[in-house]
Amino acid sequence: MEKYDYLKKYVTNEENVNEFNAFYVISQKAVQEEEARLGYEFPEALKEFWYTVGYGFLTESINNNHASDYINRISSPDQIASIMLAEEDAPIIPGISEYFEEGDIPFFEIMNSSCFLVMKKDFSKPDMVYDMSGGEIDHFERFIWRLYHESPIYYENIISRNLEKLKDKR
Repeated sequence: MEKYDYLKKYVTNEENVNEFNAFYVISQKAVQEEEARLGYEFPEALKEFWYTVGYGFLTESINNNHASDYINRISSPDQIASIMLAEEDAPIIPGISEYFEEGDIPFFEIMNSSCFLVMKKDFSKPDMVYDMSGGEIDHFERFIWRLYHESPIYYENIISRNLEKLKDKR
């Protein structure tokens, strides 16, 4: 059994469309084209997910817990490249890219095109997921597992704790 087999039932086609969880197939060539456009490779854990399941939305857990006000989009390579290159058609609120640190890869849109979770290129923990303040959330594979098996918004409490820690340091 592969790591993400539990999500393959949500890969969409004309006969299989889920209201809350939906993934779209992406080719290795499409990923490589965006890496060439950016001038660096995406993290291996993210690429493995794209090649196994695709990109898309994960807003409902196995227990039917639904994140109604959340987008929970695992972005496609072209969406990430558009954001990082600050292109006009980037799926974000104008100016949000200034909140990303050098090396951030905004792969997971939480809500309203203004809040993302990121991975980092050239970092000591290449499969770690971070909030926009740099706080650790979880390792990628576990992050995806917890979204589906625990709660599609389990990361909320972790982000809150990370922000509290950040305030305490100031």
